[in-house]
Amino acid sequence: MAKPQRDPVALIKTRRRKRKTLLILEVIFFLFLLAGSYIFSRVGLIKYKEIKTEKNEVSEHVKQAMSGYTNIALFGVDNRTVGNYDTGNSDAILIASINNATKEVRLISVYRDTYLDVNGQLLFRKCNYAYNHGGVTSAVNMLNRNLDLEINDYATVDFYALADAVDAVGGIDVNIDSKTMAQEINELQIEIFNVTGKRADDLGVGQQHVNGAQALAYARVRHLEGGDYARAMRQREVVSKMIAKAKTMNVAQLDHLITSVFPHIDTSLSLPDMISMATAMKEYNLVDTSSFPRDFAERNIANGIGWVEIPTTLESNVKKLHEYLFQDQNYTPSATVSKISKQISKVTGTTEKSTQSQDNQY
Repeated sequence: MAKPQRDPVALIKTRRRKRKTLLILEVIFFLFLLAGSYIFSRVGLIKYKEIKTEKNEVSEHVKQAMSGYTNIALFGVDNRTVGNYDTGNSDAILIASINNATKEVRLISVYRDTYLDVNGQLLFRKCNYAYNHGGVTSAVNMLNRNLDLEINDYATVDFYALADAVDAVGGIDVNIDSKTMAQEINELQIEIFNVTGKRADDLGVGQQHVNGAQALAYARVRHLEGGDYARAMRQREVVSKMIAKAKTMNVAQLDHLITSVFPHIDTSLSLPDMISMATAMKEYNLVDTSSFPRDFAERNIANGIGWVEIPTTLESNVKKLHEYLFQDQNYTPSATVSKISKQISKVTGTTEKSTQSQDNQY
């Protein structure tokens, strides 16, 4: 039987939102590390919340494999309000894994529509359900439970962070290579103004110096040759140019960046944690990014759940995750992950053979 087609307009909007919030999280994470020794003087700007996570059942082998890494959950919450981090769908979910010895950083994005156990009672929903129905503690527990992790820290940012961050570094230079690109950027700026209140002039063709609202629009352009792939390249361009500028900032400029961006961060990281990370800020190196699940099947689940990405299977995807993040070639899933994986397959009727083309990933 032919697979039913998703609404193309709704799909475009969903993919735009995912890419946009993913970019915000990447930018904020590295600006967070770049804050350096100035961070202690602005500690009061950050909203701190200690969380107590559930005890996980990972084996001693898995604990040993993860012991040399610092793992932080990163959430981008889009609830169209400022400074409210307690509820809202986590439209982007990332795991930042830092190798403590080499200072190499890997980022993995967990698709917000991934079909997982969201409450520990085999309640299967889109994984962003956990944040909206239990806040950050529920969301971190969801990641630990389904992925055999022991994450204890998090950082959450809101919708406004990227534009503020670009403005704080004084803008960046980009090349608008066609009238079509300029037109789409200018149309996107209307939506950005409605959400952020940030006005920006229309852009023309050629080399342009852009502010925060314009950079956000540039990073979101999609309806051009190359589609999502080309857009991802533009997003990486924005990230790299921001980081390059931040690394050259003087004390006053860095202080302005911190005071602009830090009010949009909610985190469990303590001041000693941040100072420890900041002392090695010049050594941090983003070596790779990836996504979870790598293998999945799309299904339309009844009872209002909607279109989801179903790991095919959860066990095999978690194994790949541990190989990627911790170079653990001998990972064995816990009893919890095995149980969840079997139940997902039973409920959805999916197996590894159900995996769809990698072209479906975004």
